[in-house]
Amino acid sequence: MSVELLKSVLGAVHENLKAIQSNLANVDTPGYKRSELDFQRVFSELQSNGKLSQPTANYVVTDLRTGWRLDGNNVDPDKEIVTLIETALWYQGISEMLSRHFSTAREVLQMLR
Repeated sequence: MSVELLKSVLGAVHENLKAIQSNLANVDTPGYKRSELDFQRVFSELQSNGKLSQPTANYVVTDLRTGWRLDGNNVDPDKEIVTLIETALWYQGISEMLSRHFSTAREVLQMLR
């Protein structure tokens, strides 16, 4: 994977973390609708074009379905925590890939000296 591609995915994962944070912050806000990153759209576009055509924030979608709560809020805190953990693992994995990429580049440069 190229650095630009990893950078795009890392930006998308960061946007999802922000959406989850907002969802958890508004868990008790009547009428609040949860949002999340549309990873399928992001990965499809990255696979087709090799880059994102819009800022990553534009890939965040709002879930307009009604939830089980009477106040119209559709945030399930348990689901958000699971999604937060999954997204944090994505972030960690991509960060590790970037780190290894730069480490390899550094080693190659040191050999050329």
